[in-house]
Amino acid sequence: YPDTYVGEITGNAPVTDEGGDDDFSGNIVSSYEELVDALSTLEYEAITLDAPITLEADVDLGTNYLYIEDGGSIVVPNGITLSVFCGSGLDVNPGGKLIVESGGVLNNEFSIHVFGGALTVKSGGIYVHNGSLYAWNEPGTSVSGVPKSQQTYGSMVFSDSEFRSAAKVT
Repeated sequence: YPDTYVGEITGNAPVTDEGGDDDFSGNIVSSYEELVDALSTLEYEAITLDAPITLEADVDLGTNYLYIEDGGSIVVPNGITLSVFCGSGLDVNPGGKLIVESGGVLNNEFSIHVFGGALTVKSGGIYVHNGSLYAWNEPGTSVSGVPKSQQTYGSMVFSDSEFRSAAKVT
């Protein structure tokens, strides 16, 4: 894994309540309207998308973190911008898809993780790279239409032996 970054894992936590007061169970959205409503009413929350949607207007994640899960997808069509600014983030998890069509814009000003899902910027689509794009070395991870120089590769390491293997430590 010559291009593998082994380090702290951030932004890939499952959407669960680990003993805190927050209840993320109500933040699952299945339509464009539900996503817009969640983004306009929530702050510093996790939102899970579990169905395919096409953006109808520009969308800014605000201070929220969006997880595109299995069966979920976002299409950013011509003339529309999806923005990930500081304080927010986006994960494309196994089975999830983020597709930027020709004329669509993905404005990454902070952090996007492709962790077993697919990010596709089609010909004529625009990816604005002013943040971090992590392409995790996990089955199903696919990033196309974004130059390799704008991607950071990561690997999840769970045990000492796996760490040593990935880091080539003997």
